[in-house]
Amino acid sequence: MQARQKRGLAISALGLTMMLLGGLSTAKFRYQIAPSRFIVNPMNIETNVDESRIVVGSMFAKVHVLDAEGRPQAHWQIPTEGGRFRLSLASDDRIHVGTRETGLLLEYDFSGELLSESEDSEAYERIGPEHELGFTAASGTQYLLEEGQIVRSRGEVETVLIDGFASHEAITLRMIGMGLSLFVGVLLVVGGIVSTGKPQT
Repeated sequence: MQARQKRGLAISALGLTMMLLGGLSTAKFRYQIAPSRFIVNPMNIETNVDESRIVVGSMFAKVHVLDAEGRPQAHWQIPTEGGRFRLSLASDDRIHVGTRETGLLLEYDFSGELLSESEDSEAYERIGPEHELGFTAASGTQYLLEEGQIVRSRGEVETVLIDGFASHEAITLRMIGMGLSLFVGVLLVVGGIVSTGKPQT
């Protein structure tokens, strides 16, 4: 095999590798943006007493209920005109949401059904910011919000329950990266094939 052909095959192999990586990244991205798992900038978190349910607030005025392993159980959107919000568990089966802009106190069950709505201009401040970076359960288990991820920490063991997105920019950069990887991969494959030329007889 001539050196030119070897070089062309190496370029094609590199292109195929980039296409494969781009495809895997695309598959993961599609999984992350599935409606029930699409969490951008998680901003509040708390669990019920036995930690069987994890409640998370996120960008786009969404509330998510996860099970103990991070699997989605329910999600819904609060009134968007409320702007930023904070949430807490009022009891083991009630979620309180306080909105900043509209001064509302909303009460939901874990399925997302709105149980009550009242004007309460102090609800947002009363719920407070203490769960915006994480939450420590009575068992000592920590639930942390880190760069779009929801992480459970038990002693030395950390488990990523949800691998979300920190911002709109993070989503855009991921999409650009996937597109470039696939595009460059195709160019390399074509370039590799062309550069091999016809074998000389």
